[in-house]
Amino acid sequence: MNRFRARVTLAGVVAGGLVALAAAAWTVASAPPPRGVVVITLDTTRADRLSPYGFQDVSLPSLERLAREGVVFDHASSPVPLTLPAHTSLFTGLLPPHHGVRDNADKPLADSIPTLASTLLADGFRTAAFVGSVVLDPDRGLRRGFEMYRGVEPGVAMPETAEGRQRRGDAVVDDAIRWIDQIGDARFLLWTQLCSSSASRPPSSATPA
Repeated sequence: MNRFRARVTLAGVVAGGLVALAAAAWTVASAPPPRGVVVITLDTTRADRLSPYGFQDVSLPSLERLAREGVVFDHASSPVPLTLPAHTSLFTGLLPPHHGVRDNADKPLADSIPTLASTLLADGFRTAAFVGSVVLDPDRGLRRGFEMYRGVEPGVAMPETAEGRQRRGDAVVDDAIRWIDQIGDARFLLWTQLCSSSASRPPSSATPA
């Protein structure tokens, strides 16, 4: 994870409720332009169960370092407590009544509505998304604008978790690291979506404490 962070510029983080958003920006006129934008979303995650927000029962070293070196928002909320409509709002900047996706089983986002990915792709950015939940499968509307979009494929889900509807968090991050290693110095947008149960689950070979 440290290697992953060293390759990108992260300028802000929202952690709580649903999403953590990191967006690159200039801070002084002499600063070099950022190489990329990274969006990391932590699905179905409560802020009061994260150590950067004071929860002491579990240590999250990578998230704690990101909080120390970045910006932590004390008051942030999702427009809707559902995975698909909330992510749709994140990538369109619109509330559910305006983008039309109100439920996880709702119709996909309309092709006429631009997204962050489609906007940056048109501006010459390389774009990729690696998601860990079938709720965000490519046919759910957020695939548009991403050159690479990998979701939960047959044979890679965790059958013991959420009826095989999720992919392990480390597998999602490994895919993202491999993609960044392949694109050279290109400007990029990268989205990784981690489910709380898969992100925190230890490897199957680990010995329980």
